[in-house]
Amino acid sequence: MNFVKRIVLIALPLLFLLLTNRWMGWSEGIHYLQADDTQGYLTIAEAAPSFPDQVVLYEHAQRFFIHSLTGTFSKLTGVSLPGSYYLFLALILGLTLLILDKIFVRLKLPPFAYALCMSVFIINPYTFRYYLIVPAMLADNVFVLGFSAVLLGLLNVQLVPLIL
Repeated sequence: MNFVKRIVLIALPLLFLLLTNRWMGWSEGIHYLQADDTQGYLTIAEAAPSFPDQVVLYEHAQRFFIHSLTGTFSKLTGVSLPGSYYLFLALILGLTLLILDKIFVRLKLPPFAYALCMSVFIINPYTFRYYLIVPAMLADNVFVLGFSAVLLGLLNVQLVPLIL
């Protein structure tokens, strides 16, 4: 299957997702999805590039790196913190889709199976929709990106993706 056809098979479910997603404001999304963890993540991001003055729960501190990186990016570029979270989310989701594409090509999926697998991944409420509403929860997507890279490394029998 050629590259253009694969791009179309990725773009169609993405378009469907974007047109059918419930879009809401930053605070409204956090309240709607009861994403209370975001307060701890925002504390880390707002304090970046240093450490927060406030106590951060252990489970939030475990996800320190991506939130500190997002906050540092926001301060260095002048992009708002929500805008920075959306940019990092787009980057992480894009990289995940790129890796999934490589996995599906490596598995030699026929077009229908490729479209089905990619669509199920994209339209699944817990891979894209949730995070488009509450992008501050993007640490979960970092896990999915890492897991995808491990799968690709295992399929290709390559050490570098496994280490990353």
